[in-house]
Order: sequence, then C-alpha cells, then structure tokens
Amino acid sequence: MTTTKTAREISETYFAAWQAGDFETLRGLLAEDVDFVGPLATVSGAEDALAG
Repeated sequence: MTTTKTAREISETYFAAWQAGDFETLRGLLAEDVDFVGPLATVSGAEDALAG
C-alpha cells in the first residue's frame, strides 16, 4: 500500500525534523534539484540546502 502525504504533512514533518536537527529525515524530504532563495542565502541542490 502506498501512502501519499499532503503538502501540509510534508511541511510539518520537515519543520519538526529541522527543529530536532534530524538531517536524515530532512534529506529524505528534499528533491535533488531543490533551490532555496532567502534573505540570508541562495543555495542549489539538496546537499547545499542541508549544509545551510
């Protein structure tokens, strides 16, 4: 059986993992080609996103 999570569930899981410093869970939620653009940084790729 495949379980599909909603965008809300994924974002809640991401935030909880970020708060806990659970980088393994965070890595599992990020696409390889993720881009982040924010006021303090701009990064491309999952590894760079995690390093930030």
